[in-house]
This record gives sequence, C-alpha cells and structure tokens, in this order.
Amino acid sequence: MLKKYGVECAGAGFILGTVIGVLCYTDIFNTISCNVNHFELGCRNALWWSFVLLCTLLGAGVSVFLIRARSYSLLIIIFICVVFGMFHSAQYIYFKPKDADIFIGKKVTVRGFISDKPDERENSVRLIISPLFIRGQNREIKNSGDVLVIAPRFGGYEYGDEISLSGVLKKPENIVSEDGRIFDYEKYLLKDNILYQMVLPKIIGATSTSGFSLKNSLYSIREKFINSLSSTISEPEVSLAGGILLGEKRSLGKDLQDDFRIAGLIHIVVLSGYNVSIIAMALMFVLRKFSKKLSVIVGIFSIILFAIMVGGGATVIRSAVMACFSVFSPVMKGKYDVLRALTLTAVGMTILNPLTPALDTSFQLSFMATLGLIFFSDPIREICFKKVTEKFGLRDILTSTFAAQFSVSPLILYTMGQFSVIAPITNILVLPTMPFAMFATGVTGLIGLVSPLLALPFSWMSYGVLHYVLVIVENSAKIPFASLHVPQFSFIWILISYAVIFTVMKFATDYTNRHKSTN
Repeated sequence: MLKKYGVECAGAGFILGTVIGVLCYTDIFNTISCNVNHFELGCRNALWWSFVLLCTLLGAGVSVFLIRARSYSLLIIIFICVVFGMFHSAQYIYFKPKDADIFIGKKVTVRGFISDKPDERENSVRLIISPLFIRGQNREIKNSGDVLVIAPRFGGYEYGDEISLSGVLKKPENIVSEDGRIFDYEKYLLKDNILYQMVLPKIIGATSTSGFSLKNSLYSIREKFINSLSSTISEPEVSLAGGILLGEKRSLGKDLQDDFRIAGLIHIVVLSGYNVSIIAMALMFVLRKFSKKLSVIVGIFSIILFAIMVGGGATVIRSAVMACFSVFSPVMKGKYDVLRALTLTAVGMTILNPLTPALDTSFQLSFMATLGLIFFSDPIREICFKKVTEKFGLRDILTSTFAAQFSVSPLILYTMGQFSVIAPITNILVLPTMPFAMFATGVTGLIGLVSPLLALPFSWMSYGVLHYVLVIVENSAKIPFASLHVPQFSFIWILISYAVIFTVMKFATDYTNRHKSTN
C-alpha cells in the first residue's frame, strides 16, 4: 500500500500535519491574541519544536535510506511531511498582521481597495477591503489584515475601487444556528486573511481606478453576461442559470437555497467541481479538431480565465487545476491518474494557503466527494447497480451520487446537521438535464450580448429546463422527512464514521476484484 501510493501517502501526511498545526495554532491565535507577547512566544515555541522534530526525523530518514529499508524510509518521509505541515502552518499564522487589534470595538477610519468581487446578497453587499491604513485614537496602522464590510446593496461598488469609510472595527462574530451549532466565522474568514469586520459603516468616498485589470475585465464580462440572461429569462430561473454557470445566486433567496439543500442539489448552484468539469469537457470537445498542442494551450488558458472570472474559490481552484491536469496529460503521453492529480492539487493549495484544508468547509466537501468517487465508484457500481441500465447515463448517475453521498455525509452531518434522504432521487431527475441547461443558458447569454431578440428561442429552451429543475427542488423539499436533522455531536464520531466507511469499502473493493478475476 505504501509503495503503491507513496506520493499520495506523503501528500496526505503533509496535509494532515498542516491541519493539525492550523487547529492548534489558530486556537492560540484566538485565545491569547489579545496578549501579543504571549502569542508570539507561543508561536515561537511551536515553530522551534516543530523545527527540532523535523530535523530529528530528517536525520532518521537519511539513516534509514542508508540501510535501504524502503518501507521504513517511506514511513519516515510521511512523518517528516506531517511535521513539515505543522511547521508550515505555524509560521504562516505567526506572520499574520495583527497590529490593528488595538482598535477592536472602537471607531476608526479605513482607507483601502476593494480586493475581490463585491458579493451582493438580498439586502446588502459584502466588500473585502485591503487597507492602505486604519486610523484611530491618533494612531495609524498600515500593516493589518483585510476588513469585511457589510454595506447597503445599491452602491455601485466594483473590484479595484479605492474606498474610504468610517465605523466601528470588530472581530467577525460566530454564527449560531437554531439547533445551537456554532459556525466559527472568525476562523473561516482567517483563511482569506480577513481579520476584521465593519457593519454598515459611513462611506466617506469611493473612487474608481483607471487602467487595465485582467480580473476587473473578466468581472465586467461576467456582469454583462448575467445582465444578458436577465433580459430574456425571468426570476428565479435566471438566478438558477447564474448559479449553475457562474456560481452567481444573488437572487435565489434564503428559502429557495434551503430547498436546494433539503433536495440534496445545492452543489449545482455553488459552482462545484461537477460544473467546472462539464465546462472543461465542453471546451475539449470544441477544441478536438485543432492540433493537440494548440487545444491543450487554449483549453488550459480558458479554464484558468474561467476560474478567475467566477471568483476562484477553493472548490473552483481544485476543480480547475485537476481539469488542467486532465487536459495536459495526453501531451505527456501518460495516463491521467485522478488520485495523484487530487493529491498534488491539494498539496499545492495547502502550500499556498495552509489554512484552506483545515478551515474551508467547501474545500473539504469537494475533496471528500472526489475521493469518494475515486475509491467508492467501482464497488458501488458492481455490487449495487450492476443490473441498472446504462441508458441516459442512469447507472453512472446513481453510482456517482451514492459514492459522493457516502464520502461527504459524516462531514455534512457534523458541520450542518442536515442529511438529504431524497438526494439520490432528485439527482437522478436533475443531473441528466444539467449539460443541456448549461449549454442552453450559455448560448442564450452569448447571443443576448449581441441581440436579445435573437436569443429568445434559446431563452425559451433555457427557461423550460430551468423551470423543470425548480419544480423538482420545490416539490421535493415539501415531502415529509425529505431531510433529516441530526443534533450536534463530537468530532470523534467523524473519525469513527470514516474509519468504518473506508473499511467497508475496502472489503467491498476486494470482493469486487475477486469476482472480476474469477469471471
């Protein structure tokens, strides 16, 4: 096992060590960050002991290499990766700017740039401000983390605008659900270097920046595309179209989003890996008539631009990088190894931002769903759905749905306390329509940029399939016991659940392989 999956095991060790380090050191960050000296001392000690342990294991690894004990050598490498992950996460958090903590709970003036696309909600807009300075109490701080600003929705804000505002600087407040679950919002924002929050501050002034910006240009194209859809498709269908194509769900509203969660279909409107993979396959289908090298270059370039345009969240980045691996593999004349691509992608993202695997729930769900598809698909297909017809991709839809559900269910129950019982049925009814829905809405939006009148025939097709999806979602959510609510439980049950799931699937895989060999 170690020899066969050496790279994957070493990568898993690095990610595991990073997660352990983040969970330990963010607790230090949160509990004693008010005392800067104690915080720095704690992190310095953590960094020092991680470094000592790393050197010790490195020396042991070299010694084992010298006596050519390969299995033990790989085991040592995995341990080294664990320690290096802890060290990497500790130093990453240690260098987080925190000087502006002295202004917490006090009125300040902030001047900076809008560093991400404004996130429009039903009644407000959320702006991420990278401060040039935070001023208060006759003191000015220039080295600080980003500020999340909740402002009135209709302000005409754009990415890159320079903005000045005045209000009370706060730490992000945790969100408590109806069942008492606490969502650690402060840690969640920490992964994006957002350390502070301001609610409905006074906007002193906002100035648009001049000059070319690739990101701003892509955001502008995205906005024009959504407006093009809005001119030919009504609500809430147009919001669903924006969700499945661009992850834009500004007008779906909380009630409809809750219906999608109950129906087990929220993944189609949050721009999951499924959406990105469809777009990648569509690109390769269009480019297949060109030369191999040209199609690869254009395909990878298009995937990267699309990932930037839709906001580049952790789930999108993971899917986009894996899609690029898939596109590039034919050029290297090698077989595309999904597990290795997933491992290398996750390791790369962890190196760039070690807080992602520990604090980003969307990344965790996306990662576990992909892992489930890799390990669980074959045994589930052979044992459960071998006799199901392959027409309309029914067997593959059932297999992928159950494989993903198995792998993400413990994590969903722990973080959200909600499990969709009806998800397999709704996915069978909806997923086959998604490629057509994405194609029809994409064509509608593109033609609508030229002439809304010419886009009408495609808009009718788009509306029909989108309305069908909404009817399935809304009626499924009304079914009694369509979703089960689970009270909060200890994290130890997550570990036990995954141990049981992977053990069962290991036996199922062995049984499937033996059955294939006898036949």
